[in-house]
Amino acid sequence: MNNSLMLHCGARRVSRKELMAVPTPMPTRTHRPVPHIHIAEIIASEAEDRGYAITSEEYGLSKEGEKMFGVFRFHPE
Repeated sequence: MNNSLMLHCGARRVSRKELMAVPTPMPTRTHRPVPHIHIAEIIASEAEDRGYAITSEEYGLSKEGEKMFGVFRFHPE
Protein backbone atom coordinates (compact mmCIF):
# COMPACT_ATOMS: atom_id res chain seq x y z
CA MET A 1 0.00 0.00 0.00
CA ASN A 2 1.39 3.42 -0.91
CA ASN A 3 -0.38 5.47 1.79
CA SER A 4 -2.18 7.53 -0.82
CA LEU A 5 -5.81 8.53 -0.96
CA MET A 6 -7.73 5.74 -2.66
CA LEU A 7 -10.99 6.67 -4.35
CA HIS A 8 -13.64 4.58 -6.08
CA CYS A 9 -17.30 4.57 -7.13
CA GLY A 10 -17.07 7.75 -9.20
CA ALA A 11 -15.18 9.81 -6.63
CA ARG A 12 -12.62 12.31 -7.93
CA ARG A 13 -9.47 14.00 -6.64
CA VAL A 14 -9.66 17.72 -5.94
CA SER A 15 -7.34 20.39 -4.58
CA ARG A 16 -7.99 22.40 -1.45
CA LYS A 17 -8.80 25.34 -3.72
CA GLU A 18 -11.41 23.26 -5.55
CA LEU A 19 -13.10 22.50 -2.21
CA MET A 20 -14.07 26.19 -2.03
CA ALA A 21 -16.36 25.76 -5.05
CA VAL A 22 -18.35 22.87 -3.57
CA PRO A 23 -21.83 24.13 -2.65
CA THR A 24 -22.93 23.57 0.93
CA PRO A 25 -26.52 22.36 1.40
CA MET A 26 -28.94 24.64 3.17
CA PRO A 27 -29.28 23.92 6.89
CA THR A 28 -32.42 22.43 8.31
CA ARG A 29 -33.84 22.56 11.79
CA THR A 30 -31.86 19.45 12.74
CA HIS A 31 -28.84 19.50 10.40
CA ARG A 32 -26.20 22.21 9.95
CA PRO A 33 -23.87 21.27 7.08
CA VAL A 34 -20.28 22.49 7.27
CA PRO A 35 -18.46 23.53 4.06
CA HIS A 36 -15.77 21.02 3.06
CA ILE A 37 -13.17 23.79 2.84
CA HIS A 38 -13.78 24.70 6.49
CA ILE A 39 -12.95 21.16 7.60
CA ALA A 40 -9.70 21.17 5.60
CA GLU A 41 -8.71 24.59 6.98
CA ILE A 42 -9.52 23.64 10.58
CA ILE A 43 -7.42 20.46 10.38
CA ALA A 44 -4.49 22.34 8.84
CA SER A 45 -4.69 25.15 11.39
CA GLU A 46 -4.97 22.83 14.39
CA ALA A 47 -2.04 20.71 13.18
CA GLU A 48 0.17 23.77 12.72
CA ASP A 49 -0.88 25.16 16.13
CA ARG A 50 0.32 21.87 17.66
CA GLY A 51 3.70 22.01 15.97
CA TYR A 52 3.14 19.84 12.90
CA ALA A 53 3.99 20.86 9.37
CA ILE A 54 1.80 19.52 6.59
CA THR A 55 4.06 17.84 4.05
CA SER A 56 1.23 16.91 1.68
CA GLU A 57 -2.52 16.80 1.51
CA GLU A 58 -4.95 15.01 -0.80
CA TYR A 59 -8.71 15.40 -1.10
CA GLY A 60 -11.43 13.50 -2.85
CA LEU A 61 -15.11 14.12 -3.38
CA SER A 62 -17.84 11.58 -3.90
CA LYS A 63 -19.59 11.61 -7.27
CA GLU A 64 -22.15 14.22 -6.22
CA GLY A 65 -19.71 16.16 -4.02
CA GLU A 66 -21.64 15.53 -0.81
CA LYS A 67 -18.84 13.55 0.89
CA MET A 68 -15.23 14.63 1.26
CA PHE A 69 -12.30 12.34 1.95
CA GLY A 70 -8.82 13.47 2.81
CA VAL A 71 -5.30 12.45 3.71
CA PHE A 72 -2.84 14.76 5.45
CA ARG A 73 0.80 13.88 5.98
CA PHE A 74 2.58 15.64 8.81
CA HIS A 75 6.10 16.20 9.98
CA PRO A 76 6.96 17.59 13.42
CA GLU A 77 8.38 21.09 13.13
